[in-house]
Parts: sequence; structure tokens; C-alpha cells
Amino acid sequence: MVTFYNVEYSPEGMEQASAYYDERVAEIERGLAPVMNEMELSVRIVAYSAWDRFVFYRDDAAASLSVVELWFPSMGFSGLKQASWADCGVYARDPGVRPVGSNGWVYYQPSEGEEPFKPKTMERAIELLTNLLKTEPLYPTARNVPGVTNRADLEGFWYLLERDLASRYGITEYELRREADSTEIVSFICDDSIVEIVFPLNHDFARVRVDGAEVGEADQEDPQWLMDVIHEEMPTSGRRLART
Repeated sequence: MVTFYNVEYSPEGMEQASAYYDERVAEIERGLAPVMNEMELSVRIVAYSAWDRFVFYRDDAAASLSVVELWFPSMGFSGLKQASWADCGVYARDPGVRPVGSNGWVYYQPSEGEEPFKPKTMERAIELLTNLLKTEPLYPTARNVPGVTNRADLEGFWYLLERDLASRYGITEYELRREADSTEIVSFICDDSIVEIVFPLNHDFARVRVDGAEVGEADQEDPQWLMDVIHEEMPTSGRRLART
């Protein structure tokens, strides 16, 4: 089943947009049924500027999305009464897996820069989508997926933390963990002290703790400010992280 999702459309606009895709949706549901059943996938249409994106997803605990998407020019942009296969593009994005810390955590930053495949015909599009959906990965979008930080938005901070710990203190290992309330904590050992950076899920100020005592805080959205606070409170020499 293909669902149309766009909170910006009026009911009338939704009806018109659905009609624009009637024929294409029927062909997609028929042509991709085998692979979608095999991979336990569904598809929804999401408006994106002058394009509508057919996004493939799995309704699982991780809210997994496929990196494969089918794009058509929107009704207003194309000037057509029905979406045309001749104008579609098929994308297979890089999921952008990025490691965080030294205990196996990651985050995902899917890319947007790939050039699309241009199948031009329904037959070629269905064949291409079938092959890509079978071979390209899915990535999680839900919160609290084991081993995946909720804080992919802190990409700038993760970069500064890894760089500065290694260059200033000789620390090449730091770990992440998640508390029951979804707070995430970075920890490492410096000069026999346990240093922790605490990230509440509600985006309140991040807190810096040394041996359990809170010594500073900074805006999570300002990675340089947060790093400055960490530097101010750091012991003077680094050691490898003690495993627990």
C-alpha cells in the first residue's frame, strides 16, 4: 500500500495529488509487490520542494528507511495531469555511517548529493528498484536504537571531541552509554579522573562531570562552547579509557 504524506496540503490538494499518482501507484504496487513483501517494506510519498519522493520503509522497532528512493516532479512543477515515468529519478543514497567513540556506537548522515538513475520507462524503473531494494541497506531513524546515538545532530561536536582529545591529551578512546531516560553520556579517563559529558534528550544544556561532580555546562547546539568548557575542566594528562 502506498500512502501519501504531506501535512502542508489541504484536503483538496491531497485529493489532486493522489489523482496525479493514481496510475503510477497502481503500477508500483503491482510491480514491486514481490520485493516489498520479501523485504517487509511499505512506501509513502513525501513532498520535497518541486519533487515528490517515494520513500521505502520497514515498520519495525528501528523505523528503518531504505536508502533507495523514487522521485517524480510534483504536479505543480511538471504541469502534467499524471506523473510520468519518463521524468522519474531513482536514487540510492550513501547511508553515511559514522563511528562515535571506541565501543562500537555509530550515527547516520544519509547523503543527498548522488546523481539519480534515469530509467525512463516503467519496466526499467521496476527492474532497477527491485534490484536496489534487495541489495542496498536500510538505516534506523527511531530513537534509542541499540548502539546508535540519538545525537546525529551533534556531528560538529563529535569531530571536535575526537580531534581535541587525541591532539591535546593523547586520548584515543572514549565510550558512549545511554541511561533509562534516554540521556546519553560520553566518558573517558584523563589523569586518573573519570570525565563525563552528559547529553539530555530534551536538548537542555550538556553537563560536564569530573569524578561524578558537575563542573560546567554548555549549549549542546554550540560545539565549540562545549569543547571550551571541557578544556577548562580537564586534568592535565591523558590515559587510555578504562574498560568497564
